[in-house]
Amino acid sequence: MGFKDLIKAFFPKDGGDNPGDASYYYGNTLGSWDFVARYRFSNKAELKAYVQKPFEDGSGIGWLNGFDGIWGLEYVAPKKSVVNGAVVEMILTTNQSGPLHWAPHDNPGTYYLVQATGGERRLL
Repeated sequence: MGFKDLIKAFFPKDGGDNPGDASYYYGNTLGSWDFVARYRFSNKAELKAYVQKPFEDGSGIGWLNGFDGIWGLEYVAPKKSVVNGAVVEMILTTNQSGPLHWAPHDNPGTYYLVQATGGERRLL
C-alpha cells in the first residue's frame, strides 16, 4: 500500500468506470459514529450516555441500520470507595445486512440488473 492508496482511502470518490455504475470506494475502510453526552453534578459525580455505531458500508454511514450499535450509560462516583462507578451497555445487531448481497457489476452479463443489499430497513 502506497501513499496514494492511503489518500484514496481517506478521500474516496466514485470508483465506477462507466456512467451509471454503482459507487464503489477504494479499499475496505471501516468507520464509526461516536456520540457522548456528559453531565457533571454539583457533588462532582458524572453521568454519561453514549452511542457507537460502527459501519462498513453506506447503510451504516446513513444510519439505515435502525438502532443497531453500542448504547451505554456510565456513572462515576464523586468519591473513591469500594465501587467507583458502573457501566450499563446494550449491543443491538438486529438490523444488520442479511445473507443476500448482489451487485450486477460483480457479475457481467447477468439478467438480474437490480442490486440487493441485505436486510436493512429504512426508518422513515
